[in-house]
Amino acid sequence: MTVAEEFDAVVMLTWSDWKTESRSNRYHYATRFACQCPVFFVQPWALPDSPIRVESSGVDNIDIVHVPSIVGKTESIQLRRLLAARGVKNPLIWIYNSLHFQALIDDFAGEFKVYHATEDYFTDSDGLAISDTNSLRDSIRRLLPSVNLLIAVSDGVLNSFLTRTPYTGDYIVLANGCDARFFARFADGEAVNSVRASRRKIAIFQGGLNVRLDYDLLLAVVQSLPEWDFRFCGPSTQSEGLKRLLDQANVSYLGNLNPDQVALEMVSSHVGIIPFVQDQWIRNSLPLKAYEYVACGLPVVTVPIDALSTEPALFFFATDSIGFAAQMERAFAIRHEAALLTTRQRAAERNSYDARFVEAISAISRSRRKLKSLPRRFNVALLFDPWSTFVGTVREHLEAFRKYSDNDVSFVPCTNKHADPSGAGIFFPVDLSIFDVVVVHYSVRLSVSNHLAASFCDALRAFSGLKVLFIQDEYDETERARQCMDDIHFDIVYTCVPESCVEQVYPKYRFPATDFLPTLTGYVPESGNIEQLALPLQERRLMIGYRGRRLPFIYGRLGYEKYQIGLAVKAEAERRGLPVDIEVDDSSRIYGDGWYRFLGSVRATLGTESGANVFDFDGSLKKQIAELETRHPDASFEYVFEQVLDGHEGRVRMNQISPKIFEAIQLRTALVLFEGAYSGVVEAQRHYIPLKKDFSNIDEVFDKLKDDSWVESMTARAYDEIIGSGKYSYSRFVKSVDADFAERLLLPKRRKCLVGALFSVEEDGRLTPVLPVHPLGLSAGASPLDCSISMSDLSRLSGEGIASLAPFSDESVKDAARHIAYRLLRTAWQMCPAVLKRHALVVSRSILKRNDSDATRSGLVFAMSRRLWRVLPRTVRVRLARLIERN
Repeated sequence: MTVAEEFDAVVMLTWSDWKTESRSNRYHYATRFACQCPVFFVQPWALPDSPIRVESSGVDNIDIVHVPSIVGKTESIQLRRLLAARGVKNPLIWIYNSLHFQALIDDFAGEFKVYHATEDYFTDSDGLAISDTNSLRDSIRRLLPSVNLLIAVSDGVLNSFLTRTPYTGDYIVLANGCDARFFARFADGEAVNSVRASRRKIAIFQGGLNVRLDYDLLLAVVQSLPEWDFRFCGPSTQSEGLKRLLDQANVSYLGNLNPDQVALEMVSSHVGIIPFVQDQWIRNSLPLKAYEYVACGLPVVTVPIDALSTEPALFFFATDSIGFAAQMERAFAIRHEAALLTTRQRAAERNSYDARFVEAISAISRSRRKLKSLPRRFNVALLFDPWSTFVGTVREHLEAFRKYSDNDVSFVPCTNKHADPSGAGIFFPVDLSIFDVVVVHYSVRLSVSNHLAASFCDALRAFSGLKVLFIQDEYDETERARQCMDDIHFDIVYTCVPESCVEQVYPKYRFPATDFLPTLTGYVPESGNIEQLALPLQERRLMIGYRGRRLPFIYGRLGYEKYQIGLAVKAEAERRGLPVDIEVDDSSRIYGDGWYRFLGSVRATLGTESGANVFDFDGSLKKQIAELETRHPDASFEYVFEQVLDGHEGRVRMNQISPKIFEAIQLRTALVLFEGAYSGVVEAQRHYIPLKKDFSNIDEVFDKLKDDSWVESMTARAYDEIIGSGKYSYSRFVKSVDADFAERLLLPKRRKCLVGALFSVEEDGRLTPVLPVHPLGLSAGASPLDCSISMSDLSRLSGEGIASLAPFSDESVKDAARHIAYRLLRTAWQMCPAVLKRHALVVSRSILKRNDSDATRSGLVFAMSRRLWRVLPRTVRVRLARLIERN
């Protein structure tokens, strides 16, 4: 596996300053990642409240991202927008620093996260040099449950994390290594020859001169070995111990050198030293310099470090100054032995960061595959317009998610009843953060100003999970919808625009991180009794039944054809005396089961491709048509087309299959369709009778409709291949959408114990769902698909405290009984012994957590648990939820 096969960027959340901590652990992994995908090296040293700033690192494919020391929601949104602008859809989150980035980490809930434990933060030591270790440890404990892979630099660090944190996920030990290829460049140069000829013995220490150094040990060693030169390089922190050390005649401080200079100093030395303060923390660690010394051909003298104890040919251990000096003399004696130089070279290659990187990527791939194989249930908010649910296809589209999704789907009304330029009255805040996915349904018209309530616009901007849009009628006010998409930054857009035209409508430069996936305007209807309304062919007295209408001229020829086909076929049929029922005005339209009954009683129906091939990107065409019609009220379509639409028709082809075609096939009603593509679903002569747009083959069409055998054969074939195959069922559609979510998300967010929903009380005492709780676990309210409440009403209700009511679905609410029930439950609880109370809380927590995270949601226990939870008075549920979360 390569990184680019599974991720399109790496976001590193670091402690480092890229420019002052060269060749750090972070550097080695970042530069290797950058060979395969972009790397964003995020470092938290910018001024408070300053916007994030991007700077080139000087290394190809690596950018430094400067953020404030505490990253909040604002900076998190800015970073996600930066990634989106760069076309990043699926980043790998590589974490070194949990303390400064918690808000950002929380926002990356759906991405694969690695925590790279380079230090043992849970063992007390002055070497940590961190002022508030408790805050750091708390931040790590909070982080680790959301981490997918823990990488530790030593067994000691790993054991400390596993025993002192709640982490139970995948882990691997990848020891700090060295850049073997880099140091090999210096191994055979003049510096090596010079050290062979040196009259003095040289010891080198490279790294930070800080509280980790045992200055007392060093001073004693330096004073006991006057024939040795001790050289130190690296960033220094002033201290009395360092001052005393540098006052020695055989000690020199070389400064904070660049990597090439450090390498030259190491190959010019006889021994590398690691004289750290000795405690359990250093025993658990693995200093970066250990194998870098080895890569430069040096034997190493060090205080005891467990991770190095298995390499006695490379590392010499000492615990006091006498032992340290003796080991240095021993190491000097074998510095240039050929066999040992080969051993060190092979050890450096074996512990190279190239090898470590391959191991890391393999571990990530294994963990990711394992996570994807687990049953996963995501929290999905489906935002919709309640005023559109009277349309059968809209309602069926929405209901399909409740019927067939394997995820928890909460239906959330989110629109103003009427377009309101000011957005007045929509003031209550909306928090979508508990969801993994938020879907904006096509019933929410982004092309209409303020149809989506302002509160939900704000919430969508702030939402860090997967943002999904279903959009239709994309030819209408296209730019207004695109501006809204720009503002919200959707991750997936299900579009009706054919794949070949997507770039024309949604150019990649403008939506670099958005996946545009194909969808249909509707699927096979699922009305319970639809097929029972299909009469046998012999009982269908009408040859053709059709209801069309005259659409506004802005819809171009495709829109006009819905009117034209009905008008012309009706005239041709009446001229031949054929029985038809064809109308093309709105007053004759039929809805609900009445439409299915009508369609199932005719031999054939007419149809055209749906949509429009005129894209009115900015509304200017609609304005021109309105002005033209004001001057010429009786203007014909052809006149308007010639004056306004000619030259715009067909620039983007939007021919779509209409859901009415699925309805006809399901009712075994023959289709007479204008010639067209119909989204590739139906085929001429196989599934429908093609009608030329000049009606030149109308007699041939009528002859075929008179042939019972031909009609029955064609309708049966269409039914078997379109309906019977299940290819265009709502079930398959929803399953494919679920699969798209699962491809983009690894694990759902942690479930919260939720209490109630927002309901309004009707005059007869019934509760009508207004806004449900989320997700649809034990703590869920009913779906509000049956409600039709405006957002201003919802805002008023929430302000009046209606949210305090408990959801009883369609049952009547008796406040007095609820208060009595609460008093009885409270009395019973108070009478329980403390040990029983604790046991009840443990059991309740177990049931709630298990059922809210259960991937199957089946069985009697779940059904009973949810029912019991839902009938409890809200006050009881609030108190119980608080106790459960607290214990």
